[in-house]
Amino acid sequence: MSNAVAKFDTNIQLVLTKFQEILALLTLHDKTLEVHATESLQIENNAHTIVRLVEELLTLTRTLKEKWILGQLPKEEGLKDVNNYELYLRINSLLNDITSG
Repeated sequence: MSNAVAKFDTNIQLVLTKFQEILALLTLHDKTLEVHATESLQIENNAHTIVRLVEELLTLTRTLKEKWILGQLPKEEGLKDVNNYELYLRINSLLNDITSG
């Protein structure tokens, strides 16, 4: 379960990083045609990476929603460890946000 949350955090951070890289490449100062072509390829590669990461996030949310609906997430009473309880609260909050929006 914590792997899923870590994957969420990692993918979201990577999406933000790739988006920032795209924005950094969009400056139109005096650049040669070759530099523009290279930057265009970098932007396209970053965009493909963002799409792949978002698809992974959608898969993770679908899996978590399935587990939540089927009652396969750990119950609050069974969580003795503070870290597990915080993880439970975070996942529960995320799932409630997803299903309400």
